[in-house]
Amino acid sequence: MTESSFRLSRRDDYYLFGFVGLFLWTSFSLWFYLFLGGRHFLQAFVEKCLAQCSALMTLSFSAMDGVRLSLSLGLFVLLLVSLAKS
Repeated sequence: MTESSFRLSRRDDYYLFGFVGLFLWTSFSLWFYLFLGGRHFLQAFVEKCLAQCSALMTLSFSAMDGVRLSLSLGLFVLLLVSLAKS
């Protein structure tokens, strides 16, 4: 076994560096586009929530609606606590 059988040739090194560079470039591009897409989705989500919140503020709620909402939320929290303990 000679030393040259374990050593890659210079041409193989260029191919290796080329494939590594291509892999790094495509992975960087992929993560960059995912970041931009996530940022766009988050911005649209916040705008939609703000539009819904302003629409909710124009509705008139009575005291009975507040009592019903608090009872419903309380029952939901109790259900979650009982499920977590079991």
